[in-house]
Parts: sequence; structure tokens; C-alpha cells
Amino acid sequence: MACSGRFNRSEKMDDVPLNKIPSLKPVLLHGSLEVWIYEARELPNMDMVSENLRQCVTLLKTCTMRIRRVERSHHRHHKIITSDPYVSIQVGGATVAQTRVISNSQDPHWNEHFHVDLAHFASNVEFTVKDNDVFGADLIGTVKIPVQNFLDGNKIDDWFQVLNSYGKPPKPDSALRLSIEFRPAEAEALCKDGGGVPNTYFPLRKGGMVSVYQDAHVGNGLLPEIRLDGGKVFEHGKCWEDICHAILEAHHLVYITGWSIYHKVKLVREGTRQLPEGGDLNLGDLLKFKSQEGVRVLLLVWDDKTSHQNMLLKTQGVMQTHDEETKKFFKHSSVQCVLAPRYASSKLSWFKQQTNADAHGPRQPWHDLHSKIEGPAAYDILTNFEQRWRKAIKLHKFGKRFRKAAHRDTDDSLIKIERISWILSPSATQNPPDGDPKLWVSKENDQDNWHVQVFRSIDSGSVKGFPKSVQEAQNQNLVCRKNLLVDKSIHTAYVKAIRSAQHFIYIENQYFLGSSYNWPSYKNAEPDNGDDVWCYCRGSERCRIGR
Repeated sequence: MACSGRFNRSEKMDDVPLNKIPSLKPVLLHGSLEVWIYEARELPNMDMVSENLRQCVTLLKTCTMRIRRVERSHHRHHKIITSDPYVSIQVGGATVAQTRVISNSQDPHWNEHFHVDLAHFASNVEFTVKDNDVFGADLIGTVKIPVQNFLDGNKIDDWFQVLNSYGKPPKPDSALRLSIEFRPAEAEALCKDGGGVPNTYFPLRKGGMVSVYQDAHVGNGLLPEIRLDGGKVFEHGKCWEDICHAILEAHHLVYITGWSIYHKVKLVREGTRQLPEGGDLNLGDLLKFKSQEGVRVLLLVWDDKTSHQNMLLKTQGVMQTHDEETKKFFKHSSVQCVLAPRYASSKLSWFKQQTNADAHGPRQPWHDLHSKIEGPAAYDILTNFEQRWRKAIKLHKFGKRFRKAAHRDTDDSLIKIERISWILSPSATQNPPDGDPKLWVSKENDQDNWHVQVFRSIDSGSVKGFPKSVQEAQNQNLVCRKNLLVDKSIHTAYVKAIRSAQHFIYIENQYFLGSSYNWPSYKNAEPDNGDDVWCYCRGSERCRIGR
């Protein structure tokens, strides 16, 4: 008998403990799951202690009020304190999706849809129902569906009985309504050239231009010659010099965000063209120079929690990013500098977020890649900055209120470019399939024409501007994760690119993590994405067909 099966109110489940149920052999689920979690019924009240305490306090308050105000014969109906349920989906030990939390409900309605890319070994797909609490979560029960039930592509849609850790339902009619459908990777359509990655927050933008750089600054003649099609030779640019000219040429705004922004940095070391006035200044003085011209200058800098600049404690921090120094430099200027935490919504403890300060050795000889984006996709990068800025400002103002310090209102820091008639900006009402041609900086038949799509990995704990309703969030391809909305488009792009590869897969990424759920010693290490397993699966497929 399976751990959890289809269940109707007229049916009864045998009281069989979970450890006596025969285990099934794991199989590789390489493809995608379409999962709909609709509702649950007759869940138990996991907050009985809190409810009993509330009733005692309410009873005491009612007696006191009756003594003081006998004339009031009516009473108020208080909301019963009960479970705050949510559902987690596990495949092969990895949590691949979570619904939002429904507060105070024993019959919650989620009506949420999940598209889950898989490269996991599993015998069951588990749906774990939990009660969300301030200090963690309590298990209500689990539904387990054997993978053999849907491997053939059949869609399963039914009520399933919820069983607790003893293999019994917490209440006689406790059940979860869901549907699940599996699509093998070989049956899915591949990404075609020029089509972009579907189901992401930002769509593919046409009519753009991209300049790519190796490293922020490289001495003249040190980079190799790169030949292109048609006998052309790639022209190496100088990233920091181009940034300096872009800042000097700005008329309305300069928005900068970065992991390490140091005001003493000299942007131009070996200039290749004449610099206008102010071009010989370091970054901090240059930004003040532009701000004095009336340009709006905003800096969003990563906040290293181990660095401090105050009377009692002065430390550079583990990462030595100069965040406190840079903030102090702009303190009495018209440049606004805000420190933003890196893990605004992470559950990692402070200790886990720190870098191993005891590690010693020479600096790694890595190379950085940079790019300059022009055209419609630049507005998506602007949107990302604005969403992050609004959230950082909200946290910043809250901290100042908490310290009871005076602060100025910074809600109007961002310039409303759509109100400036001579600046071309995307239409808020019209969105043609190929974008707005008036924003294009290149034509389709130009050799330097680019189609650009912006991806990111971020959640509503770090941005302000995601929708409140589940339906709107799904329309914008955001994923629910308990009380958060997540934009995981980088992950989506990786999966599509790997699965669409025809000849080779080459990945260079400092943060390439994946499939730790397959490592016996690190099953609980958190990274659940399976990029490395997808690479293996795609390579195996091509080998099987002789490619």
C-alpha cells in the first residue's frame, strides 16, 4: 500500500505505520513537474496552547468589562487562533517548491501552480503540510505520491489523505487536494535562437547593443587579438574609462549599485581619449562633482555587517569592501549612499553568512567580465535598481526610527523619468510583442544588433514592488516561497540553456552551486538546484544518440 493515496470522505485508511510501508526504488526524474496545490480540509489546530491562553485572557477581560460596564450586553466575536498552514514539495530530499502561508485556517485555499524543473532521483514526491510558527514550523502531515503513478504522463488530480509521522491522519477527514503532471525533458521544446527564455520576469528585448569587457582595466596591448567573422577584429574596450565618460556625460541621473564601491578608486589609469572637466577625479569626488551639477546620484552599497565606523568600534570588516568609509565620505553631500544587507530575507544565521577569516593565501588570479547594455533592456536594469532601492530605503528608515534619530524623507529619491518629455521611456499601457521600436538603438539587420534578456535571483525580502496577489505574481512568473515571492529567472535560464545545448556546455561561474541533496554528507546544506546534474543528463542524452 502506498504511503498516501486518493481519499474520499467515505473511505478509510488502514492504520499502517510509515516504517512498515515497502520503499520503492528511486528513478531519475529528468524533466518538469506541473503541480497545482488547491486546498486542504479538516486540518488539526496546532496552536491549541495559544488559543486556550487567548480564551482565558478573553474570559478575564469579559468579566472585568461586565463589572465596569453592565450596560453593554453585546460582546465581540474574536478570531480563533488556529494553524497557519503551508505546503512544501520535496523530491529526492530536496525542497523544490512551497506555497504561501494561510493564517488561522484549518481549511486553507491556496490555488497555486508550480512549474518545477527536475533532475532528481526519487521514489516519491512528498507534499509536507506544516504549521508556520514564529520559531520554526510544526509538522501536520505528509502526502506521498509514488513517481510510478505519473511517469507515463498521466495527470493526477484528486484528494489525498494527510498522514502524520505515525502513519495516521491527524483528523479523520484531513486531506489535501492537488494535481501533478510530469513531462520528460526529451518531450519539451528546446529554446531556439532569438526566442529568449520564456516564463521569466523580464522578457527578451530587441534592438539593443552590448559592449563586453575583460577586467575593469587592462594595460594597453596586453590582451590577445580576437578575430571575428567577416575578417573583423574585436576591439577591446576599457571598462572603467567608459564608466567615467558615462558619468561625465550624465544629465539626469547616476545610479550605482555594487558589492564593493570605494570612493578613492581612480577610474582612468591609461586614458585613450581626452577627458572632459572632472575626469581626472577619483570616483567619490567625481560623483560629488556631478551631484553639484544637479544630477541625481544614488549609491546602493552592500552592507558588510562585520565592518564598523563609530566612536566605540572601528573595523574594516571581513571582506574589506570599504562600505562604512564610502558612506561616511558622502555623509554631508547631496550624494545619497545607502547600505543594503546582502541577505535581506535569508534564514542563514549571522555565523553562516561570514567568510572564513582564517583562510590565508595569495589572491586568486581570476578575471572579471563586464558589459555595457544599451537599448530597451537597460530599462529592466533600471527597474531592478529602483525595486532594490525602495526596499533598502524602507529598511534604512526603519532602523533610524528604531534609534529615535531624525531623518529626512527619501521616498522621492528616484527620478520619475516617464514624466520627462525628452527622455524616451517604455509605455506603461502598450507592450508590443517585439517591444517599442522607438527605444531601439539598433536595427534587426545591423551587424551590432543584440537581443538582450535580463535574469536575476532575488526575492521580495530584497525588493519592493512585487505584487501582493498570488495570481498577479504568477502572471509575472514569480514563485511563492512561504511568505516570500521569488524571481528565479537565472535558474530558469540555466536549465533552458543546458537542456537546449546541441554541441557543448561551457560554464564559468564563481557561484555555481547545485545538487548538494545528492551528497550524503551535505544533504541539509540548502542548495537544491541541480545544474550539475542537468549538465550530466544533457550530455548523456547526446551521447545516446551519437552526438
